[in-house]
Amino acid sequence: MDIKKNVREWGRFNEAYGLNKECAIESTSWGRYQIMAFHYDRLGYDSPKHFMDEMLKSESEHLQAFVRFIKINPSLLSALRDKDWVKFAHGYNGPAYQKNRYDEKMAEAYERFTK
Repeated sequence: MDIKKNVREWGRFNEAYGLNKECAIESTSWGRYQIMAFHYDRLGYDSPKHFMDEMLKSESEHLQAFVRFIKINPSLLSALRDKDWVKFAHGYNGPAYQKNRYDEKMAEAYERFTK
């Protein structure tokens, strides 16, 4: 964890929050799975603030939001069920997934945990 980066990011968030609370929250990715808050309504949250508050509670809330996100995205759910790590990584992270080797990391983790 890069503490300095986190401090800078919170500083930027707080500055934006001072200008427009809802826009600041919606334009931020939250939690362990970095889900953008503008998805709040599709994920079953009452407001961007409600989403943010839940993400600040615990990693358990992060996981619940992630599962909801997968369920509302049929192509991601299908890719996950098919173990199509490239399709899932591209759908979840966009084209930059290759730079971070997300597909390879998922395949490696799957192999490690299914032995």
